[in-house]
Amino acid sequence: MIGGYAHIDSPNIQFLGEMPFPRALRYISASTVGIIPFQDAKICHGVDPIKAYDYWSCGCWVVATPDLTPMRGRPYTIFADPEDFPEAIREANHRRVGEPVDPEFVRNNSWSSRSKDIVSIVRSGGLVL
Repeated sequence: MIGGYAHIDSPNIQFLGEMPFPRALRYISASTVGIIPFQDAKICHGVDPIKAYDYWSCGCWVVATPDLTPMRGRPYTIFADPEDFPEAIREANHRRVGEPVDPEFVRNNSWSSRSKDIVSIVRSGGLVL
């Protein structure tokens, strides 16, 4: 686990703490599944977790808590209640082999692609600030 999470006693989880993004990305790129275990249901309805894009760019499937509604309908994503995360992680790892993350999906959801879309919308008058 990367980040400032509460530690739990588990022989299967290493807590690495906070780290700079480039270093964290090296860990993610060596992984097969990324998790997004949100706990605050109120915030979950209004966020698009950036870490999902980092996971997908590294070829990882994502396991997220069900209340993360903006993630609904996203490819390469499985929802699970916290107690079901171990099985969902196994399923995501298995599905990743048969359904790898499409590089075109990653390209279309990159910062570069998204910023071009925003500039295009603003230039066309489609977005009023």
